[in-house]
Amino acid sequence: MVQRLIVRILVLVPLFAVASWSSLYAPSIGAWVLPLREMYEALTIYTFYSLLTSLLGGERDIIFTTTGRAPLQLVWPVRLWRKNVDISDPPTFLKIKRAIMQYVWVRVIVTILQLVPGSTAHLILTVVYNISITLALNALTLFWVCLSSDLAPYRPWPKFLCVKLIVFFSYWQTLGLAILHYFKVIKDQDSLVLISNSLLCFETLVFAIYHIRGFPYSEYANRPELGRLYLGAAIKDTFGFADLMHDFKQTFVSARYGYHDFDSVEAVLDHPESASRQARLAAGLRYKNQGRSKYWLPLNAQTPKLWQNYGSIVSTTEPEQEISWAKDDIDGDEVFYTKARTTYGDYNYPVTIDREDPPYRTVAERLA
Repeated sequence: MVQRLIVRILVLVPLFAVASWSSLYAPSIGAWVLPLREMYEALTIYTFYSLLTSLLGGERDIIFTTTGRAPLQLVWPVRLWRKNVDISDPPTFLKIKRAIMQYVWVRVIVTILQLVPGSTAHLILTVVYNISITLALNALTLFWVCLSSDLAPYRPWPKFLCVKLIVFFSYWQTLGLAILHYFKVIKDQDSLVLISNSLLCFETLVFAIYHIRGFPYSEYANRPELGRLYLGAAIKDTFGFADLMHDFKQTFVSARYGYHDFDSVEAVLDHPESASRQARLAAGLRYKNQGRSKYWLPLNAQTPKLWQNYGSIVSTTEPEQEISWAKDDIDGDEVFYTKARTTYGDYNYPVTIDREDPPYRTVAERLA
């Protein structure tokens, strides 16, 4: 699993080189390779998130491990409009994951729309793309900072720089050159394309060297417990993106990130500053034995009272049903109330008392 994700990240470097070189020497080929590179950039962001998650044992282990920790204190001025981040809270974790994954699909859609001939919405698409990539970068950085101590044994900083440099450095470089072209520092569009792709051809060499150091093969070279695949099977495993589609469905469509779905058997109390503490209690979590054990209230115990929905009941727009006053119905009600008036009677459940029960006998009398 981890090796598959690492290979997906490493593929971006030669893809950058091929796209830049073909744009210089074979523009007709580069016109097809460049959109592919742009869409693969977004996939790399998600792949890096999946890599960090896999190194820590999965999403459930991350939430269980961080439960009870103090929320991350954000720096000023971010704290002015955003509360502290508690990654052990499943809804908060889901928001971070969605902010990362949305960039994959926004980038693909924006790239396809930009290929439409005669499109006049390039400015709008550029604004949408910038907002999307900013959210993804902030969410990925936030995820990395929240789990930096847990990721320390896996050397996350070189890996993070590899992804950040090749994706975001190239983006800001292209944006800077576009600004120079706007202010006529770079005269024409052909010069802009020439300078941008020439720089990337040299920079991909630096990126490749840094990726070798950030993702060394030696970590998996001498591990006999790892299985090996034939080349064809390995390629199919690496570029089969069924896991992406499944994860996208789980993140944006399903409702599996509730508090019940991420409940540990251990009775770990949330940090007092965590918003997850009150949210779990509202969802039905209860502690007992001075916090040493816990249990969940049944779902029907959390249903709202009748009076809370009374307004919606009386204001229904459904047509009123005709009330039947048939004699059989009235007789049935009378029988119901007659039985309910018996000893220990219940109007909601008409239990009848069997007066011919055998008399009570002790155990000794039954054995005699």
